Order: sequence, then C-alpha cells, then structure tokens
Amino acid sequence: MLGMGVKADGCSDGCWFLDGAALAGRWIGFRELPDGAFYNQAFQDYSGGPLARTLSTRPAEFERAAAGLGGTPVADLAPYAFRFLPLPRLPLAAALWPGDEDLPGRAAILFDASASHYLTTDGLALLGSGLASRLLRAASSG
Repeated sequence: MLGMGVKADGCSDGCWFLDGAALAGRWIGFRELPDGAFYNQAFQDYSGGPLARTLSTRPAEFERAAAGLGGTPVADLAPYAFRFLPLPRLPLAAALWPGDEDLPGRAAILFDASASHYLTTDGLALLGSGLASRLLRAASSG
C-alpha cells in the first residue's frame, strides 16, 4: 500500500511516496496543511511576518523582487501576489496586503492545496521560509 504518509515494506521512517495528486488550483495557508495549525504562528514569524515588516509599505520593491525571482503575478489573491514553482508540482505564492495608517500590512506564503501530497509539512515550511528569505534578499539588493 503506497500513498502519502504510508510506508512501503522495508522503508525507513523517513521514506514516503508521492501519490501523483493533481494540482488543486486553490491556495491555502500553512495552518491548513497537516499539523500546520500547531506551527502556524512560528511559520508566520519567519515568513510572512518579516515580509510584512519590511515590504508592506514598499509594494513596488516586493513586485520587483518577486519578478526578479521568476514569480508570475496572481490575480484576485491579494493586491500584490506572485506564484513561484520552486519544485515540480509545488507552486507557492507570496502575497502582500499593504498597510496604511489604520491597519498594519500583512504578508503570507501560501501553498497549493495539493502540496501535502508531495512534501511533508516540515519540508513545506522550509520551502516557504526559503522563498520569504530570497524575496527579502532580492528586495534589499536593490
């Protein structure tokens, strides 16, 4: 019996199999991933939080950084949102909602709803934090 989270006979604890799920075409937050609710605040603290603190008042820099990393614009997700494909069948989105004098800005790294079929939640956390870090570096390099 092979499938996500099901071990094959003779496979070590770290061995998992992909089930070939199609892309869902729907973005979800980290909290919606398996066991993601428990780690959601930590994930936000090292992904969306730094993006929001650094770029929520500078959306043009967010756009430039995202485009420079090969991101493609995503309509109807956020005022500023880009899709990335760091691994086959694992699209991520970086979304930015700029702040104003009444509300603080917000940013998030989002996942296709099928992501947990291809990588563990821990692996997705690393992938998402890596994207956030790369965006911040690209924005700061001018």
